[in-house]
Amino acid sequence: MKMRYKFFKLFALYLLIPVILTACYDKIELEDRALVISMGIDRQDDEFLLSMEIPKELESKDEDNAENLKLAASSSVSSAMREIDSYSGPKLYYGHTKVCIIGNDVIKDPKLFKETIDALERNREISRKLIIMCSDSYANEIYSAKTDNNIPTGIFINDFYKNNIKSLSITFRQDLEGVIKQLLESSNTVLPIIKNEDEKLKISSIAVLKNYELEGFLNEEQSRGFLYLGNYPAGGEITIPFEDTNTALKITKKTSHIKLDKNDLGNYILNCTVDIEGNIEEYTLSENVFLNSDKYKILQDEYAENIKKEAQSAFELIQKKYKADVLGFGEMLRKNYYKDYLYMQEDTQKAFEQAKLDLDVKVKIKSAGSSR
Repeated sequence: MKMRYKFFKLFALYLLIPVILTACYDKIELEDRALVISMGIDRQDDEFLLSMEIPKELESKDEDNAENLKLAASSSVSSAMREIDSYSGPKLYYGHTKVCIIGNDVIKDPKLFKETIDALERNREISRKLIIMCSDSYANEIYSAKTDNNIPTGIFINDFYKNNIKSLSITFRQDLEGVIKQLLESSNTVLPIIKNEDEKLKISSIAVLKNYELEGFLNEEQSRGFLYLGNYPAGGEITIPFEDTNTALKITKKTSHIKLDKNDLGNYILNCTVDIEGNIEEYTLSENVFLNSDKYKILQDEYAENIKKEAQSAFELIQKKYKADVLGFGEMLRKNYYKDYLYMQEDTQKAFEQAKLDLDVKVKIKSAGSSR
C-alpha cells in the first residue's frame, strides 16, 4: 500500500509539471503595451469620439512628452477602441485606466449613455473601480487644461480624489461599479462634474441622471446637501453667521443612515440621521465657546440647522423637480416592504415622489481653533 501511495504521489507531481511550466501563449510584455491612463467619450457627427490619454513617459516633466492623446471616431465605443488600437504601435492596455470622462452630448441621450456604460462593463481589462465623471460640455476639452508638473490628466484626477476626498464638501468619487449598481436598481444615477475653467481643472457639483439621461445639475450648495443625505464622504467647511461674525466649522467625520418606514396612514417616511463632527478652525468671539456651555450648544444647533436646510433643499429638488430616485428609495422599498413593491410594479416612482423626509442632524464640535 505504501508503494502504491508513493507511486500515485509521483504520478500526480509528474502531471503538474507541464501545468507549472506552461507560459501564457498570448502574453504581451509591459514594454509592448500602451497604457491608457484615461479616456474621454463624446458624440460628434453621429459617431462616438474617443480621446485616449496614453503617456509616453509617466515621469517626464517636459510638456511635449508628458502625454499623448490619441483620437478615434466610430459608430460604437468598442469599435472606436479597436480603431485606436489598429494604428497604435503597442497594444492598448486598460488595466491601469484611472478615469473615464463622459461628454454632455452622451449623457443627454439615454441610448448613447447605455451603450457607453455597456462597453466599459464588457471590457475585461477595465476595473470596476474606474472613476466615472461627466463634463457639461465636451470631454475632449478637459485634456487642454494644464495640470501641476504636466502630469497626465487621469493621474491628476486620481491623486485629487486620493488626497482630497475627505476634505471636499461639494463633490464625491463615483466609480463604474457604483454607476452600474444604481442603474440596475432604479435606472438613475449621479455623476461628479469636471470642468475646464481657464485651462485649469475644476471638479465641482453633481449631475443627476434619470432613466439613463441627464435630468439636471445640482449647484454647489445643493450638491453639499445631497452628499449629507447619501452614503458618501462629506468634508469641507460650513460657515455660518454667529455673534456678528462668520464662524467656520471644518468637518472631520460624517455618518448618515436612511431607513424607510411606513406610518399608520400608509405614507412612506425616509428617516435620515446625519451625525457630523468637526473643529472650529478660527473664529472671532467675545468669549471662548468651550467655556460657555449654553453658547457651545447654541453654536452646534446652528450648524445642525444649516446642514438640515441644505439637505432638505437638495431632497426637494431631486424629488419634486427632477423626480429622480438617486437615494435608493426603490431598493429600500423592495427590501423592507416587498408586498407593496410587487403590488406597485412601475408605480414605485410615484411612491418616491410622495415620500416624506424626516431629517435628524446632530453636530458635535470637537475642538476650537484660535480665538481673536
